[in-house]
Amino acid sequence: MVLPTFSRTDKYVLVNRGSGTALTLVDVDGVPALAMKELQYENNQMWHFVKTTQGHAIQCFQRARDGKAMYVGTTGRIGQNTPIVACATPLSWVVILYQGQGLYIMWPESEFCMDLAWMNGQVTGNITIGLRGNQKGQPFDNALWCYSCIGEPAGDLPVPGREKNDGHAPQGGANFPNTAIHILTNTQHKTILEVERSTSLVKCCPRQQGAYQQWRFIPLGAGYIIESCGKSPNGEPLYLAVDGHATPGGSVIVSRYPASWRVEYNMSSVRCADGRVVSSSSLFWPTTNLVASARSAGTNDCVVLAEYDKGLLSKWDDAIVEDTVVVLNPDAA
Repeated sequence: MVLPTFSRTDKYVLVNRGSGTALTLVDVDGVPALAMKELQYENNQMWHFVKTTQGHAIQCFQRARDGKAMYVGTTGRIGQNTPIVACATPLSWVVILYQGQGLYIMWPESEFCMDLAWMNGQVTGNITIGLRGNQKGQPFDNALWCYSCIGEPAGDLPVPGREKNDGHAPQGGANFPNTAIHILTNTQHKTILEVERSTSLVKCCPRQQGAYQQWRFIPLGAGYIIESCGKSPNGEPLYLAVDGHATPGGSVIVSRYPASWRVEYNMSSVRCADGRVVSSSSLFWPTTNLVASARSAGTNDCVVLAEYDKGLLSKWDDAIVEDTVVVLNPDAA
C-alpha cells in the first residue's frame, strides 16, 4: 500500500478515471453538494488534503455560500452505496496511490471506496458518488481518481530571444502564451514528436506539418500540461501522458487525462529567420528523474521514459510557431 504525500497548502484537482470529469462543489438551491463536471480548474474543483489521525480530510478550496468550509463526507450508515456528499464536518479518508495511475479514496478500516454510480458498464445519466466495495465485474476506472497539484506561479518564463536562462523548470506563463504552437524535434535524430492516432502512442516521425505533430503548453502548478493540437476520434483533447506506472522504458502516450510535466530548458532561445523561436528542452514526468526520450532506432520509433542523463536522445528542440496557425493534415498520422 502506497500512501501519497500531500502538502497542506497545495490545491489538487480530482478527475475520475472512468468518467473523465472532475469532483466539483456545487450549490443546489442554497445547499452545498458534490457533482461531477468538466474540468475547468475553478476554485470549486480544487481540494486540500488535510492530515488527520486516520488519514486525510478532503476540503474544498471554495467555501459554501454561508462561509463554512466544506469537506467530502457521507450520509447515513457506512456501507454499500452510502452517498458521498459535501458536509461541514472534516471526516477522515484513507488515500492510497495505486501503481502511479490514480488514488483510491477509502473509508477507514473498510473495503469501501469513493466511486461513481455505474450500470451495466455504462455511467448513468445522473452521476452519483457513493461508497462501494469490490464487486465482481465492476469497472476498474470508476474508483480511481487522477490528481494534479495546482500551484501558484513562481516566476516568469524566459523571454524568447533572451540570451540566457537558469536551466530550471520555467514557471508562470506571461511570456509563454497558451495559444502558441510548439513543434518538438528530437535533438539526436531530428525527428518530430507525433501522436500515432491508431494506438495513442507517441513516436518520432519525419515532419509532415500535421496537427498531430503540434503541441500547446498550458501552465499547471509547477509544470505544464502538454496538449496535442490533434483530437481523439471523438473530438476530445489529448494530453501527453504515460501508459501505466511511470518506470524506465514505459511508453509515452496521449490520454484524455492531463498531467503536469516539468519542463527544463537546456540552452538559450534562438529566433530563426522564419519567425520560429527554438530552444532545447527536457520533459520530466512529475516528481521523478524520468524524461520523455527517443530510442536509438530513431524514425518511427516509440517515445519512452528514460532516466535523465543529459544525452541528446532525451532533449527536444522546441520551435514555437508564433502565428499559432495549425496546419491540419488529416493524412498525417
